[in-house]
Amino acid sequence: MKCQPLTGSLRRSALSAAVTAALVLLIGARAGAAWMLTRADFSRQPVRLISIDQQTVRCAALSGDQQVMVVPLDRFLSLDEEAVPSPPGGLLLLLRDGDQIWGVPGGCRDEQLAWHNRLLGEMRVPLSQILAIAADERLLEPGPAALEDRVELRNGDSAAGIVTDVTQSHLALSANGAEMHVPLNTVLRVHFAQVGPVPRREGRAFQLRLVDGSLITASALNVDADSAELHLKAGTRKLPLGSIIRIEQLDGPVSWLSSRQPSLTVQVPFFGGRTWPTRMDRSVDGSPIRFGRRTFARGIGVHAYSRLEWELDGSYQAFRTQYAMASQERSQYADVTVRIKLDGRIVHERVNFRAGVLAEPVLIDLPPQARLLTLEVDYGEANDTQDRFNWIEPALLKVKPAGE
Repeated sequence: MKCQPLTGSLRRSALSAAVTAALVLLIGARAGAAWMLTRADFSRQPVRLISIDQQTVRCAALSGDQQVMVVPLDRFLSLDEEAVPSPPGGLLLLLRDGDQIWGVPGGCRDEQLAWHNRLLGEMRVPLSQILAIAADERLLEPGPAALEDRVELRNGDSAAGIVTDVTQSHLALSANGAEMHVPLNTVLRVHFAQVGPVPRREGRAFQLRLVDGSLITASALNVDADSAELHLKAGTRKLPLGSIIRIEQLDGPVSWLSSRQPSLTVQVPFFGGRTWPTRMDRSVDGSPIRFGRRTFARGIGVHAYSRLEWELDGSYQAFRTQYAMASQERSQYADVTVRIKLDGRIVHERVNFRAGVLAEPVLIDLPPQARLLTLEVDYGEANDTQDRFNWIEPALLKVKPAGE
């Protein structure tokens, strides 16, 4: 993607006054909200958040004597509320590091895209770090590696070339020596050509889910009872605490498999035909990962037959996961065999696993010499009928939880 010079300032009228007012009211209503604290041992407790600094998380219990708790960061996993409000509008920007930011494009300059988010303000995003832009988060699937950008329209048409500009009103695409201007409201999705390696994150980081549905990564975070200061690639931002609905530490005591690239991904339908690509942090049909009334932020959605492999380097003491069929209704035929393997050896197996059951946590020791972790979902008694399956919170642990 190449950009022409920006020919005007970003117009901030894209989100209506009514939507903005609703978002402000929502943030205000959540200012004193309770949080669910999850520690590194996966224990959960409702709390009132007091502060987060470079070493600790301070909370107060909501029951009993409301004692203040000090949780070191090496024992902290996340703080969250389960309900996620609907995004307020605009388009969703998907970055190569996994961030997802709702907003309005404001044109290109110096190989950067101006992107305005109602909470974070204007950001300058390097074009080389953009994976996709989409009208709906269910469409945010990275496309196949390609040397050209690809634009998909709402009427089913598509075109390939080089995106030269994205503004609030239109998208410019250069193809075959000509430049087309496409109204932005007709664009369904844009896949950008990928050049160079995926950026690697160094050191501690925090992933935050904002009240507008955006997902953003901060290298450092300071929180008090009213506000949060985020250190982002785009600079420092200060937000009302009520604008954040989830705070998760990345690559701290836990490393989620859904954030790690598998060394092997296999999906084989029983009768051939339609395939079901693996989805990270989503069920295989693109819906959130749920069981009962609880929604899980982390997981992997697959369909039988599925085999996923990750290489190990001896840095983690244990592997932990739960699992369930993705759909609890209209899944009377769902039936799979679940296997977990270390270096090709079965260390956990469950035959005839069916819908309506959330498996108890599975905890597996990882010897220092272990080099390959395999998650397998095999056909059951009904071939692959309705066999949509979720690995729930699969994680590598630096410290093995006690009592599991």
